[in-house]
Amino acid sequence: MTTFLTFIGIIALFIFFKFIYDTYLTNNTERDWQEYKSGNPHEARVLENNKGLNFNTDYSVRKDGIYVFRHEGVSQYGEPFKLTMLLLFNYKKRAIKVEMEGYPEIDKTTISEIIQDIAEYTILDRDCAEYLIDNGKIKMKFMNSSTHGDEYTGSVLKNGLILTRIVHYWDEMLGCKNTKVSLQNMKFEFINAV
Repeated sequence: MTTFLTFIGIIALFIFFKFIYDTYLTNNTERDWQEYKSGNPHEARVLENNKGLNFNTDYSVRKDGIYVFRHEGVSQYGEPFKLTMLLLFNYKKRAIKVEMEGYPEIDKTTISEIIQDIAEYTILDRDCAEYLIDNGKIKMKFMNSSTHGDEYTGSVLKNGLILTRIVHYWDEMLGCKNTKVSLQNMKFEFINAV
């Protein structure tokens, strides 16, 4: 019995010293994490943004509330602006997007008013799109026409979303459809409606 405990103790000490060596002496842990992030950006983002030791990377969107993103920046004309974007998901696999200027207060009354305003949205509305979730990754396209619209791709977290907005537009200079990344790592926080 003492031989077995001695063996377990030696293995535990080896693992402990290997951790110290990799983390503090050679910085292998940080290098390995950077390599993992470049090879698995979705999984790395989910792990970085989940709290605690929750390693679940396959969440689904919640339909009992609203996702809120707030952004402050400078326009292409040099003027400061504030933007609030809301995303709602329903059981028909549709996402509804609402954009507002400034930072309005989002409480349960506001959420219920927004839900009433958009209750009649159909897939033909420019702020309504079908969404696809595959292994914790989400994708949706809000198209105003065949050449103009916004595409959102990213990760579903436990209580939020991290999305990248890709803008599709008609480039007058090139005379064809073009695409550019507008905002990256947009962090949406979930607010429960009930």
